[in-house]
Amino acid sequence: LVLSKPHMAMVPSTIVGALLLLGGLRRALRWPVGVALDVTGAFLSCVTWVAAASLLLHEHAHGSVGVLALIAQPTTPPALLYGARAVVGLAAGLSALRAWELLQCKRQDSAWLAWEVAVHSGSLVFAAAALYFDTWLLALVPAQLCEAHAAIIRARTLLIRLQGRAGRPLWACAWATLVFRLGVHALLLLAIATTQSATASSPVPSLISSRRAAAAAVLVHLLHDVSIAIEMANAHVADERAAAVGRAGAA
Repeated sequence: LVLSKPHMAMVPSTIVGALLLLGGLRRALRWPVGVALDVTGAFLSCVTWVAAASLLLHEHAHGSVGVLALIAQPTTPPALLYGARAVVGLAAGLSALRAWELLQCKRQDSAWLAWEVAVHSGSLVFAAAALYFDTWLLALVPAQLCEAHAAIIRARTLLIRLQGRAGRPLWACAWATLVFRLGVHALLLLAIATTQSATASSPVPSLISSRRAAAAAVLVHLLHDVSIAIEMANAHVADERAAAVGRAGAA
């Protein structure tokens, strides 16, 4: 793939860079693997979020077409192509890393694990196909704003590893960014489903370039958001109970 489309190198480059950072943190700082994973994941989520936000802000400030109109089109204007490729390449690499990390998970809930692996594997396939065929790139860019929520969840996991609980301010941020995540995906689905546009260029397979395929991908992410909300609610209740036990013990 990289030989035929050099920009596909963004995907393995992201993976290799993440593994190098993970290994460097473990060797240089002697961090446990879980802590190093959380820091690496949070860092990559922040980089992806900043890249996506920067591209969207630049287009909003200098573009002649509205951002919503652009993200609902399968094609990408030449001026935005390289930036969009970079963001989607990061997203594909992140999806691959998350699927790999989940496969190492020792959690006993096999149904949850299978669902999470399927979602991230599907994200990898869709992002890689979009990158290879240069289609729906700009629809994937605003979706990466949801990495703000992923970074907060990583921070929550890290704090639990280090001090046993996350704290209410972090939970407030987690719920706020989850609502933002749901809003982004809902807006994307609405834009893709309701905007009329020309189809992508002929070399792109119709299954990938079709508006239905893009809408279906966003719908899966909305369902994933709902499952995340359920997991977060359970984790929040567990954190509050642990905090209550801690306060009772201290008293």
